Amino acid sequence: MPHGYFGAERIFGRADDDTSDELDIIRLVPDGDVGALIPPRRDPAFSPHLTDSLRRAFDDFVLAGAAMARRGRGGQPASMLIHTSYLTDVQQQLTAQITEELVESVRDAWRYNRAGGVEARLRDRWEDFRRVTRSIDAALDAPFDAMRDEVATFLEKVQVRQLNSKSEDELDYERDPDLKVVVIGGNRLSRGLTLENLLVSYYVRAAMQYDTLMQMGRWFGFREGYYDLTRIYTTAKLALWFRDLATVEVELREEIARYDREHLTPLDFGVRVRKHPALLPTSRLKMKATDTLSLSFDEKVVQTINFRFGDRSWLQRNLDTTRAFLAGLGPPTAGRGTQEPQWRDVPTRAILDFLDAYQMDPSATRVRVDPLRRYIRAQATNGELTRWTVAVAGRHARDARLGTIDLGVARQGPINAIERTRIKGQQTLKAIVSGTDEAIGLGEGADGLAGGEARRRRPAAEGLLLIYPISRHSGHRDGVTYRRAANRSSRTPPKARM
Repeated sequence: MPHGYFGAERIFGRADDDTSDELDIIRLVPDGDVGALIPPRRDPAFSPHLTDSLRRAFDDFVLAGAAMARRGRGGQPASMLIHTSYLTDVQQQLTAQITEELVESVRDAWRYNRAGGVEARLRDRWEDFRRVTRSIDAALDAPFDAMRDEVATFLEKVQVRQLNSKSEDELDYERDPDLKVVVIGGNRLSRGLTLENLLVSYYVRAAMQYDTLMQMGRWFGFREGYYDLTRIYTTAKLALWFRDLATVEVELREEIARYDREHLTPLDFGVRVRKHPALLPTSRLKMKATDTLSLSFDEKVVQTINFRFGDRSWLQRNLDTTRAFLAGLGPPTAGRGTQEPQWRDVPTRAILDFLDAYQMDPSATRVRVDPLRRYIRAQATNGELTRWTVAVAGRHARDARLGTIDLGVARQGPINAIERTRIKGQQTLKAIVSGTDEAIGLGEGADGLAGGEARRRRPAAEGLLLIYPISRHSGHRDGVTYRRAANRSSRTPPKARM
């Protein structure tokens, strides 16, 4: 990637990378707000109405624009994108509402009734900006009072433009280089249109194809000098999809890099693009010459990272399933201390029964239980994955904040819970398997082995199942109550074949 470019990986992170350091600029739009902005199918009687999240997004645009001016960029354009529905009638209604009930309302409140709540509201919102800015470059931090005058100036300049086939509005940055604009549209916004200094994006329209979704992401680009001021308002589902697409994008770049390394061309081999359970890479018409391939889990770490953190009954069922599974294995047969109990030579049938009972989050895209079970069964018929090592990877030393959890291990008390990072505002954790976990059960001489070294060392007949007792108190502490979740990671041996 060119220096200074912010793509999907930098913004949304990657589901398979615990080291990714994504920007804290995503703000989730509640599902209820989406229903207020997008009609169910083609409902001619539907009328959108402004939501709390859209009002917050506009407040953020005002603050970001004012901060840009304080940084000496007041004479440059500043843009806000609102992309909800492709229906032009809905866009027209929304444009009128935003103009009258949002832009003009906030402007008048600042002019004539600043003490009525608008200043206090913006001051409070600014603290969120300060937190993000300080985490990136403390030298850019400024109190609200230092830019209060810039807020007034920015509000006076804000315009609203509607870009669709029924509107005559347009963006002409050459004629108006100081344009401060809220842009509302649909399909025209996904066709290469440039929005100068895009600060805030409110995007809740789902697209079902990789390429369309990435094209609609107008926030990708060069934001050097002000990326701490940018905000993306979107749904949890879309944020997860963009996170998945970041992984696809990285893999695609690696595939293309192979052409250069091995002096090959697309005529020698086709580029592989990972399938997604909800999205197509592109339109079916463009995929007429493609082939669908089934890839092996060989030498892969498969780990569940998606959880319904707010669904206590779902989490409890999985905990009960895990307890019953471990209790059924009897007393541990090995392990490095009581916090890492292990069972050797567990039959494949027990593993498959556990996978049948354990409920994965349907939103998980990288781990699907049905293909995993089919793979294990197929390998077992070939004499591979016929016995398993099962281990619970708890902390060696108890942490009072993280606490303990009883997983039903025979002849053993509660296990020390561990900490893993939750992606802020999303129903997913970062990568869970770490360090030398994959060397568990390999015996003497395996200490210190990690990753591929450990996988190559494990016999083809042996699989590894790891249970991670993750504390509800781990990760980001943003007011959300986290339940303890038992996560499992299944490993397959290097010699396994489909």
